[in-house]
Amino acid sequence: MSRFRKEYRLTPFEEYMFWDETPAFPMTSWQRFRFSGRLDPELLRDSLRAAAARHPLMNARIELRCGRPYWRFDSAEPDILFYQTADEEKGLIPPDIRKTHGLGVFYRAWEEDGRPMTDLGFSVHHSVSDGMGNMSFFEDAFLNYASKKGVEVPPEAYRTLSPESMKLRLAPNQTWKRYFKLLSHGIKTTRDLLLHDAKPFLPIRKIDYDTPVVHPNRTDLFYLTQEETRVYRARAKAEGLSLNDRLMCDFFRACGDFERKFVPAKNRWIRVAMPINMRSADLPDLFAANVVSMVFLDRRPSQITEDDAFARGIHRETDWIKRTDQGYALLVNLRSKRNTLGGIKIVLHGRRCWSTTVLSNLGVLFDKTPLPHTEDGRLIVADAVLESFCGMPPFRAKTFTGCGVWTYAGRLGFGMRYDERYLTDEQSAFAFGAFEKRVRDYVAAPAAE
Repeated sequence: MSRFRKEYRLTPFEEYMFWDETPAFPMTSWQRFRFSGRLDPELLRDSLRAAAARHPLMNARIELRCGRPYWRFDSAEPDILFYQTADEEKGLIPPDIRKTHGLGVFYRAWEEDGRPMTDLGFSVHHSVSDGMGNMSFFEDAFLNYASKKGVEVPPEAYRTLSPESMKLRLAPNQTWKRYFKLLSHGIKTTRDLLLHDAKPFLPIRKIDYDTPVVHPNRTDLFYLTQEETRVYRARAKAEGLSLNDRLMCDFFRACGDFERKFVPAKNRWIRVAMPINMRSADLPDLFAANVVSMVFLDRRPSQITEDDAFARGIHRETDWIKRTDQGYALLVNLRSKRNTLGGIKIVLHGRRCWSTTVLSNLGVLFDKTPLPHTEDGRLIVADAVLESFCGMPPFRAKTFTGCGVWTYAGRLGFGMRYDERYLTDEQSAFAFGAFEKRVRDYVAAPAAE
């Protein structure tokens, strides 16, 4: 850590994640890795320390000076908040990044049908890293572990960092030229954010912002088989849709199903927040950091139809977002807000509902990791096999649901988390069941002739 300065100013997006947090709504993502076989906890801890030394924000805390947050590096020897206990939730207590770093790890060893199993749960503050950055860190840690167990790992597999790489946390090529380009296309985005009164799934009269919560609250999961995944992708491609287009169609329709069942008299805007990876082609493997933005897609329930026109409309909008670099709109807006009186903090404390829900696709995981894989694509980490993964994004007040999607070992996985303080068991089960039904019905539909 001596190669790096003692402190760095947070980027506008990191500061946004920091100020948007309250005790009741921790701005932390959650990931769980389930292995068959036993991972040595002490060796794993050493492997995580080694990875944290190469991903400096995993070993930093936030310090306020004159009201401005800075990353502060206190030690060259990374510590790990490592919980090994029978209490499954203990390791998921969100870390306080004003006092310690933003990474918490939960380790659980257990048995299933007589065979040893290991669960690793990670809680990562979103000021520290986005989803793809988290995956870079986890991959680095697994490479370290395999190497310590005697597996040969090529030296180039590890990320090599320098102090100059910290500036890459800013979105690449965020120039004045791009800013003026955004102005010519940003009228629609600005209009939608200001005039579309997005609402939470259910009207909320009072929100408790101050009582701490252990998360990830309630979660539900489902997975497609490799064949179902192939069919889902192939049908979307045949329709001229990307995977994200197809996911967004099914997700919006599930949101519409929920709205019609539980709020039948309303026709409010449903807004889905979608993270956008801002890594350019020459920076695909940036270390654990935030190189991400968000865009927002709005629809009224009456606009969510079952015909092909709805899917084509989603595709046109996502294509427009890519062509006009709308991912930069939020970043430019945050930068301008930071330079005004009160800064980002004042803007966020309006407690407005910025999105009804969140849909985040982590992409294909570990397919290029230079470790052995089983015949069906599962990652082998020394004498353990990664059987499954799940990960969910954070959500803020008045959002209350977040859905994560990923592809591992050729299988699409889906995870949804809910805020059980505001959604009943019936409501949360219906929301997730509606999304699963939409996805499975699409896979099972007869092929077009």
